[in-house]
Amino acid sequence: MNFLPKLQCMKQLFIAIAVACTAHTAQAQTHISETEEQYERSQAARGEAIAAFRAGDAPAALAGMLKALEDRPTNVAILGNAIFLAAETGDANLAESLTRRYLKMSVVPGAAVQAKLEAVLGETTWADLKADMDSLMAPIGSADVWREVSTDIALIEDIADDRSEGFYASSVVSGTITHTDGYGNTRPFLVDEGQNFGSFFGLAYEREARYPYLYASYGWVEQTKGLAKESARTGILKLHPTTGEIEGNWALPGGVDGQQIADLVATGRHGVYATDGQSGKIYRLGEEGLEELPLNVSMRSAQGIELAYDDTLLAADYGRGLWRINLETNEAKLLEVPDTVSLIGMDGLFMHRGHLIAVQNGVTPHRIIEIETDRDFERVTGIKVLAQNLPEFDEPTLGVSTLDGIMFVASSQWPKYGPGGDVREGQTIDPTRIMLIRD
Repeated sequence: MNFLPKLQCMKQLFIAIAVACTAHTAQAQTHISETEEQYERSQAARGEAIAAFRAGDAPAALAGMLKALEDRPTNVAILGNAIFLAAETGDANLAESLTRRYLKMSVVPGAAVQAKLEAVLGETTWADLKADMDSLMAPIGSADVWREVSTDIALIEDIADDRSEGFYASSVVSGTITHTDGYGNTRPFLVDEGQNFGSFFGLAYEREARYPYLYASYGWVEQTKGLAKESARTGILKLHPTTGEIEGNWALPGGVDGQQIADLVATGRHGVYATDGQSGKIYRLGEEGLEELPLNVSMRSAQGIELAYDDTLLAADYGRGLWRINLETNEAKLLEVPDTVSLIGMDGLFMHRGHLIAVQNGVTPHRIIEIETDRDFERVTGIKVLAQNLPEFDEPTLGVSTLDGIMFVASSQWPKYGPGGDVREGQTIDPTRIMLIRD
């Protein structure tokens, strides 16, 4: 099939868009929305592009990726693929214009894309783009190392403030939960009754409760140590905040194939909610256990979750952005974003003094951001980078609001661990740094 006439038209369109975008600084921001129809159409086009690339047809792959980008123009994953394919086909002008669109969102394409760009762009153009990338990679903000947790506790994913200058921490590889007090002393916390929970992920200390409990999600990933996938379950534990004794255990039926309880919010009188990172579902902990919310959308990879109002949840979707969920109607809507913002790759999500905070580790550079929205959480109006690419960062994950400021896991070191929790060859594990952005 001849893709070239269609491809040429699409290239001209995207170059024109890129030029317009770089010249609109004096104009009003353009907001991007994404409907379910647009998402499905984009995913179908992306799938066709991937199939074409695997078949060795780079022009067809580029045409498909550009089509996918039409419906999701701020998705940096699709945009990065389009840049790579433009460079792969030798189209320097298109590769440059798409790259400038990418950089407009204050994030930088990965090393493989940059290598392709350097090979196809002229020396002057590449030097100009590289200077912009280096500028975007500069550290921003400041944070203190609040505590360092020994390497004996491997791959910490989440923390929960204990309201007394200490915190709980969940471990993926060590498969336990620990407590660190206000003096920095760390001890085992979970009283494991030999139930082989596998790995621990999200933690949530109950709000607005006179006698609060700690909730923890558990399950299985490739890095889980000492537990076969076939024997694993995923669910939520309710733990006594002082003794660590298990007060409740609710697991999803069907093991861990296609489902993984990830992050939690324990709201007190409004209940406990959890995200499923694999299926994209949202669950509420009810009288009968984990009850799926009958949402009207397809989340790709639901992660951090927070209660905004009594009837409104906010959920971070690693592959799509920020969702608002009406708990009365179960209607979910993806927030509109400016064309200068990408919310892809958000992991942790929580409120701090009325401000919405996210840990964004699915883009380069990794950063902690404040998401600015309108009052009704219909649209994102902008972001403020609180901390970015600090020397202590090594795959930041989740965080929590404390009286002292924003506390977060700054160096989970996820990429250093392989199957079964073994440290990958050539990697060195450092103590996990828990950092604090002070108010």
